[in-house]
Amino acid sequence: KTIQPARDGQSKTLFHTAFALLVQLACVGIAFFTLTSNEAKMATGGLLLLQTAYVLLSKDRRHAFVLSSVFFSGIVLFLYIVYAPIDVTARNLAALATLVLTGFAVHKITGIESFYGFLMVRSLAGFDLMQSVGTHHPRFSRESADFGASMTFGIPWAFKTYGARKAAFHALVLFGLLGVMLQAGLLSSLSGVLQNGEWIFVAVGLLVGFIGLGVLGMAVHAFTILTVPNTPAGVRLLIPFVTVPGEALFAIAVIAIVHETAHGVLCYVEKLKLKSSGVLLFGFLPVGAFVEPDEKKLDSLSLEKKR
Repeated sequence: KTIQPARDGQSKTLFHTAFALLVQLACVGIAFFTLTSNEAKMATGGLLLLQTAYVLLSKDRRHAFVLSSVFFSGIVLFLYIVYAPIDVTARNLAALATLVLTGFAVHKITGIESFYGFLMVRSLAGFDLMQSVGTHHPRFSRESADFGASMTFGIPWAFKTYGARKAAFHALVLFGLLGVMLQAGLLSSLSGVLQNGEWIFVAVGLLVGFIGLGVLGMAVHAFTILTVPNTPAGVRLLIPFVTVPGEALFAIAVIAIVHETAHGVLCYVEKLKLKSSGVLLFGFLPVGAFVEPDEKKLDSLSLEKKR
């Protein structure tokens, strides 16, 4: 009675390993015999080398092989779908399905928190850097965050939260920033639809911040779609290699890491305990990062510190 469960567990592990091996061999065959893109074949070869190194350096090599096989198979199938000569809608749906299934398989193997293919990989990475910046540069960190919040929500919000003096300074800086955006020609669609569109842009930016500008931009583009034939969509799903170039992965990673590191720095500035940090994966694609503060302590902070 005490030996049988161990045998069952061992048999299950062997089955998972064998199944992962068969799936990976099939994916290698797909990559090298059906993919016409040399870049995709080179990427597959690189993935094999990375997987081999990961498995050899791991303590539990069987588990490492199964987990890396899931990632490898998901990436290869994703590349196969991306380069397949099929309808765009079918390709997008198939790519999304591959990401969801990859995330589901990783969740089953590791127990990582998952939601429809999205994986929250928690760790303590970056805590030392966040603490160092927050400790040595608290004033710069706090002032930068204050202006960022004013830029996002508008000057009336800044007046209520920070007072008249800081709100006036933020209004001056924000007015200059909006002027630079006007000179850069970022408002051609707004000017074509609304009379005195530039002044409306500045007024909305000052009163309700970039959130208001985002809503205004979507409303203007929706009006353009309804009135101007063949107007392209203003918003679309971002799938690297499918709807945007693969280089977008690096942009997403840099933006997410810098953004969430800044959140962590402010937590140390305001003496707020951090529970964890981590990355958000959609299947195998990194789509975001996060820091997890103590929610109870966060709820007790003032509005100014919650920014």
